[in-house]
This record gives sequence, C-alpha cells and structure tokens, in this order.
Amino acid sequence: FPTGVQRAAIAMAAAMCRSAPPDHFNMVQDVVPMLTGLLQHHDARTVESACVCFIRLADSFAANSEHLAALAAHGLLAHILQLITGWEGSMDDAGLQIVPSVSHSTFTGLIKLLKTLAHGCAPLRAQLLDMNVANVAAAMLAPDGRSSTPEGLSGSSMISSNPSPSSLNS
Repeated sequence: FPTGVQRAAIAMAAAMCRSAPPDHFNMVQDVVPMLTGLLQHHDARTVESACVCFIRLADSFAANSEHLAALAAHGLLAHILQLITGWEGSMDDAGLQIVPSVSHSTFTGLIKLLKTLAHGCAPLRAQLLDMNVANVAAAMLAPDGRSSTPEGLSGSSMISSNPSPSSLNS
C-alpha cells in the first residue's frame, strides 16, 4: 500500500487504541506483531503513530502484567530503546549519546511507556535491566546527554536491534 494509506490506517489504529477496554485484549493481541514491525518502518509518521498505539495500549492494560508482557513479546523493549536513543550500535569515545529519532512528545510518551511496562510487569523490568537501561537513563540525565559505559561493554551489546527469541520470553 502507498505510504499515505499506511499513515491513515495506523493513525486510525492509534485513535482506536485510546482507552481500549481491559477485557478486549484478545482483539488487540493479534495485531501486536504487526505494530511492533511498524516501529522499524521507513516513514517517521508511521513510526510515531505505532508508538502512540503502544503508549495507549499500555495505559489501557497497565493493571494486567500478562497483557503488558504480551505487548512486549515481539521485541518492543529493544525497539523503544533504539527509538529513544536514536542509536544503532555505534558509540564514540565519550560514550553513549542520546539523540532521539522521534519527536519530543513521542519521546516523552515512550519514556512513560517504559515506566508503565517496568512498573506493571516484573519480567519486563528484569529484561530492561538486562538490556542495560541504566546506561540509557544515565546518558539522559547527564548534562551533555552523554554517559560513559562500563569497560568492555560494546555499543552493539547494549541495545540489540534484533533480540533473540529467548531474551523476549524472559
């Protein structure tokens, strides 16, 4: 489909995700893999709308840890970290530099999404810690947006853009 049609469809999906009834998760679950895939779309507006879908869905299903885990089951955490850092596996000598690849409002929403997922689901909290989210947070809090990483930690090991299936199920 043309990009304009895709934009309209995902914008409509984002609107439908607002205040999704908690007892309707089964209707959402089937589209989660496709939504996760849209986080890597070439069109920035499509990516932003897919982010809005996940932000709204997490808000709607925050009270159910199983639903939150299902939202993240297809690599959501790695995609979020990549979007908020704008980082694709390279790092300069000064450390990780945070350069978001999304708008400010989406960036803020993605930070809130990480908080919702970590607060509502212990396995996702552990997975974020395993993904070294502390380094990302330290870089965000640093005055110049940079943070040194521990010795021996390479950029590609901090945030995997293609997480293994076993890491997604932990």
